[in-house]
Amino acid sequence: MLYVFENTDDWKKKDPESYRAALKIGKVREIALSICKRNPSSSDTKKAQLLEIARNGDKRPSQRTYPLGTALGNYTTKGSETFDEDFTKELKEIAPDWFVSRSNIVNTKKAQLLEMARNGEPRPHQTKHSLGTALGSYTIKGSEIFDEDFTKQIKEIAPHWFNSKKSSSFPQKSR
Repeated sequence: MLYVFENTDDWKKKDPESYRAALKIGKVREIALSICKRNPSSSDTKKAQLLEIARNGDKRPSQRTYPLGTALGNYTTKGSETFDEDFTKELKEIAPDWFVSRSNIVNTKKAQLLEMARNGEPRPHQTKHSLGTALGSYTIKGSEIFDEDFTKQIKEIAPHWFNSKKSSSFPQKSR
């Protein structure tokens, strides 16, 4: 049987009256709440740390490299089991730049790629450069974020970016 005591030292007395008092329903809830306030959950601790990072003006923690980044994603993503609307609202007030929409990121990368193409820069390497990875995602049919209009536009500006490696790497043999 589990006993909850009004005073955390009552368990030491082993007094029957203390046990009966602990079982009063109204007190159990109140005591449990006071314990939770004294011993915050790990999610409360993480949320406090994230708010502190935001207040300090630090960068948003990455989900890939920082454990708090994963927690941040869980607490601020609707549909997540641990989504916290109040926390998200407070965090957006403190650090709105942490909540840049995905479409803004995509549009920024597309603009950077178009600018590189217009300037005659070499195609960014697909595995060594984040813009190269993005370029592949936007221009390869079958990709979840394939963009036909962008593909046509970039191919008009920099067709050499899309020559096959074989045709550009090896000179043609004359017969």
